[in-house]
Amino acid sequence: VIDGASQVHILTKIILPLSKASLAVILLYYLVGNWNSWFNAMVLLKDRNLFPLQLLLKEI
Repeated sequence: VIDGASQVHILTKIILPLSKASLAVILLYYLVGNWNSWFNAMVLLKDRNLFPLQLLLKEI
């Protein structure tokens, strides 16, 4: 299967399928980290129309 395969073929058929779980976890951690980063918006934004949802929910 690997004999004669190009680098792209090896990447798409072997490496990416094996790393799907770890890439999904990294993506999940990134999304959760950015979802909870309301502090930067609180410090940098002054206009309430630009506030993200997290900051508005915090003030309720």
